[in-house]
Parts: sequence; C-alpha cells; structure tokens
Amino acid sequence: MTSRKPLGCFTSIGLLATLVTLALILVAANASGGGIFSPGELNAQSMGMSIGAALSHSELDCSACHPAFWSGISMRDRCLDCHQDVAQELSRPGSLHGSFDSALACQDCHHEHRGSDAALTDFESVHFPHETVGFSLQEHRKSLGQKPFSCMICHPRSVRSFDVFTCRSCHLSSDLLEHIQAFGTACLNCHDGVDRFEQGAFNHQHSAFPLDGAHSSLVCTRCHQDADSIEALRATPQGCASCHADQDLHAGRLGDRCEECHNPVAWEQATIDHDRTRYPLADAHRQIECEACHVGLAWTGLPLDCAGCHIQDDAHQGRYGDQCEACHQPTIWQDVTFDHALSRFPLTGAHQLLECESCHAGGTFAGLSAACVACHADPAYHLGLFSSTCDSCHNTWAWRPTPYNGPHSFPYNHGGAGGTCATCHPSTLTGYTCYSCHEHNQSSIQSKHREEGISNLNDCVRCHPSGREAEGGGGDDDD
Repeated sequence: MTSRKPLGCFTSIGLLATLVTLALILVAANASGGGIFSPGELNAQSMGMSIGAALSHSELDCSACHPAFWSGISMRDRCLDCHQDVAQELSRPGSLHGSFDSALACQDCHHEHRGSDAALTDFESVHFPHETVGFSLQEHRKSLGQKPFSCMICHPRSVRSFDVFTCRSCHLSSDLLEHIQAFGTACLNCHDGVDRFEQGAFNHQHSAFPLDGAHSSLVCTRCHQDADSIEALRATPQGCASCHADQDLHAGRLGDRCEECHNPVAWEQATIDHDRTRYPLADAHRQIECEACHVGLAWTGLPLDCAGCHIQDDAHQGRYGDQCEACHQPTIWQDVTFDHALSRFPLTGAHQLLECESCHAGGTFAGLSAACVACHADPAYHLGLFSSTCDSCHNTWAWRPTPYNGPHSFPYNHGGAGGTCATCHPSTLTGYTCYSCHEHNQSSIQSKHREEGISNLNDCVRCHPSGREAEGGGGDDDD
C-alpha cells in the first residue's frame, strides 16, 4: 500500500515560506504605515486647522483612520476623535450632522482615496433627511429643466450655507416680484418646501378661519398684509372690524361683533336676532319695520320704555306717569289690563265689585287718596269722635255690622245686645238708654233711687259700670 504525500503548501518548506511571506508583509505594512493597502491617494486640501500635526488627510497614515479589527474601535470613532466640532453637532438634533440617522457612518457621505483634489463630501449617494433642517425637498426633486436636483444647485458655496436669493434664480417671474413686494424677501420664513402656504395649495377651510362667501375669492394680501413669516400669517386678526372698520356705518356704536348681524356672502344682507339684545321683541313689536324705531339707522342710545315711542299715543296725557306696561301689553295698544293688587291700594271685599269710574271719576288714576274718608265721608252720627281711621271698625266686605274696636267699659252683649250699637245707643253714640230694656220697672227703680238721694236717674252706668249691681249694693242688672 502506497502512502499519500502531503500538499506542497503543507510541507515543512511550504509552511516556512508562508510564515516568511507574512512576516515580510507585516514589516512592509508597518514601514509604509499601511500604505501598501491604500486604494488611492488621500485628499490634500487643508482643513483650515491642525489636527495633531496634520493639516490634511494626506498627512495621516492608515492607522489614524483604520484601527485594527481586534481593537473594537470603528472608523466613525476615529473620525470623531479628530473632528470634535462634528461630535458636538451629533448631540444637537437641529444641527446639520445631528439631523442624520445615527446608523450612518461618516464614510457614507465623506469619501476618501479619490485623489488629492477630489471633494470629500458627496450627498448624492445618501438620502439626506432635508426636512429635519426645516425645508423639505418634496417639491424640489427635479429642476425646471426636469433634471434631478443636486446639492450644489442650492448650496453652490457650502452645504452649511444658503443664500435666499438662490430662490429667485429658479422662481423669478412677475408674480414672484409682486409676491416679494407684498411679503418680503425672506422666503424661508413661510415656505418650507412643501408649499403649504402657496396660493391655491393652502386649504383655508382646515384653518381656524374657513373662507366663505366673498372671502373665498380674495387674494391673500387682502387680509395678510405685510405678513413676512408663518407666525405673522397665523397672527392675522380674525375679527370683522380688523378689515371692515371703514365700512362700519354704525361708527362703532354697536361694538365689533359684526357677525351677529352681517354674513360673509354680502355685507348688506344683515339680520339680527333681537331676542339677544337688551330689548327682545314681543307680539306686535315683531311686525314693525326696523326703521320705525331705529330712525335714521340709529342703533344705540334708544329709549327702552314705552313712552319713548308711544308718548303721542298717550290718551291720559301723562296723568298716569310713564309706566305704560302696568296696564298696556305689546299685543295691541287697546288691550288694557290692570292688576290692582300690584298698586298701593289692592282691592279687597266689596271694592272688587266696583266699576273703575266709581273711584277714578273722570279718568283720574294718579294722585288719588287711599284713605277711606276720601270716598266714605264721616257720617253725622259719629259726631267726629272716631277721626278718619274707618278701618279700625269697618272692613271692605260690608260697611255694617261694624265691630267697635275702641275702649268700651260696658259689655257689648249686655242683655243680648249682640254687639249692635243701636240697642243701647238708639239716637246718638254719646247718649245711651237702659230703660228701653228695663222700662217694665222704670218707675220703681227711679222711685227707689230718689229715696237713696240719687239725682241723675238716667246715668245708670255711673253706678253700674259692669251692667250688674251698684258698688254700694242694690238690685240686679236685670231688675
């Protein structure tokens, strides 16, 4: 049986040759700083500052940017070790480098080994999220010549700078000149690349001020005058008076809530809900023309009382004051009602059955006295003893019978009088008689009183104040 010979590379001589070759390569790589692996010449343009001892990438050796694979350090880390300004930008989301996806490596945009004069930055090979710096490229995918945009078209000097006059080079037109005259030259204050605020593209109906009626046909500058930023556009006053103050025929007398009467279809088509005013219209007031009260288009300062309009209709000629609504209603002027209970003389009892003219003779409603004696003169038989306070005894339900509420030492119901004054006072209230009831023994009583030396035989109450027996003894009151 014959044995197989090992392959040449795995022989002792082959392995030794391999080791020697590797050693020579390592020595050469170390001696050249890794240059033997370089795919091309490095950029020799000065960076404007010294990073270590180098002023450009061409002065660096390979290890400055390419760490050993076993070190755990990336090329991105080596870049940021030198470019500290970029490292600081990465921590600020609004900055240029801070806007990039954190997964991007520096070499995705910055390419080397393309020659000493080649550009280090190439945005065309990566999708830069341009909207993160405040301007979207959504409407700038192709130039007016239908060619793809490149960064240098808008950033001819540097990607870190932008000259607003660059906009004019593409958008110059008569309309643009008018636009600049109206809104200024700071294009980026309003335009963000999406053109949300371009006339015809911005949907005003989705804003806080939808355009209706005549507003929908206006050009932007009619309302947004001298607005040179998005903040200024949004801060445009929305009140009617801000645009229509010069059309206010009311000269500000009705305030600035124009929309309560006017609408955006036509300024002259004004309506008003009078129920929302200080004077809601009721009944017949709803049927009259506005000018009947608002003479000469006077809308403020008008009187709200009836007399302000109806003084010429006052058949009472002011005798009843100016509180017409106490009797009249806004239905028709002749529909008169009066609640006497609301007056200073509420009607009770028999007063409720009287005709108005019984008290208001000749149509006199004001200045009348509320005292009883004004209508009910003091009768002669009172002899003026009870003053004019008739209601002390009388009431409005019936003039008689009348309870006496004054001081009366003698029992009202003596002998069954029943509280009727005439029983004891048949002729006058100052005189009284006992004999009308006691005449059956009048002679004997008078004879007895003469024997007792009593001279005034008719003044019975002097000795019989309670109607019973005398203070010194004597007969019963029924005797």
